[in-house]
Amino acid sequence: MLWQLRLNPVVCVIHDMINATNQRLARKNKHKKLKYKYHINENMAIGLFKQQFVNLVMEEDNNKRRALYDTLWARMKRYTLPYRHLSGRPQKWNTSNKYKCNLNPSY
Repeated sequence: MLWQLRLNPVVCVIHDMINATNQRLARKNKHKKLKYKYHINENMAIGLFKQQFVNLVMEEDNNKRRALYDTLWARMKRYTLPYRHLSGRPQKWNTSNKYKCNLNPSY
């Protein structure tokens, strides 16, 4: 996957934006007493970015571009997910489960 990031600069922009949004979210929630830490839903962030990418690139005025970026960030931070540590029993590898059709469909 690392070679894909080197070849596609759009992917780098998306992940930089997601990381920046996660850092802003962490700073905002730092002093709150929350049960879980939160992060941005990557699928929603990619979808929102995909819709706004052409507008961000084509805009010539820096102030308007910054306003578009800020509205995109505000829309992205609406879709947050908690980091949950599930305490369920981990699935053990069994030789009778070596075929994909026999595995648990949630994995």
